[in-house]
Amino acid sequence: MVEAEGWLARAEKILEKVPAGKLIGRRAKLAHEKGMLDLLSGQVKRAVTLLREAVEKDQTDPEMDQVSLAEFLDDYAKVLHQSGKDKEGNQAEQRAKQIRDLLRNGR
Repeated sequence: MVEAEGWLARAEKILEKVPAGKLIGRRAKLAHEKGMLDLLSGQVKRAVTLLREAVEKDQTDPEMDQVSLAEFLDDYAKVLHQSGKDKEGNQAEQRAKQIRDLLRNGR
């Protein structure tokens, strides 16, 4: 896990040099990976924050990948449930389901 943290720190340093409005999707993926690592480390509260950030950034990316967004929402829902926020977790699950349904229907 220490090695993963090192790679994520390096990626974050590189992204810090890029203007804020650029590479939004990559920033979302970085937040997601950091959140999942925190979840594995038992830092649920921090994981909630980072996974929320990943979802929010992915939703604002003009080149948003709907498949990634659905995956981010699923992970966010899981961590919300683990932190006792079932209502919010259910909402995130529902949003992920809507996205997958739209993708299956070709919209």
